[in-house]
Amino acid sequence: MSERSRCAGDGANDGLQDRQAGKSSRATKHKTYEHGIRGYDSTFGDKDQYKASYRQAYIQGYEKGYNGQGSDNRQIPARQGVSQPQDEPSE
Repeated sequence: MSERSRCAGDGANDGLQDRQAGKSSRATKHKTYEHGIRGYDSTFGDKDQYKASYRQAYIQGYEKGYNGQGSDNRQIPARQGVSQPQDEPSE
């Protein structure tokens, strides 16, 4: 698994958990996003560049997870008995 895939997977897991809990989309509120260095090793180079790349991949993964897609783009069914966030009705 590439480092980028792992970062996106972190976001997808958090997004799916928020979706299943009926929470609003809040990718940047998770500690994993805030810290942005999970898995960092000095052999990866500059820590700030790693953090920026991690956060970008995390958000992409989060959006997929929150919107019901796995990291491989398969639809993930909603958990039964949990209301899903709804869009505001349009007028």
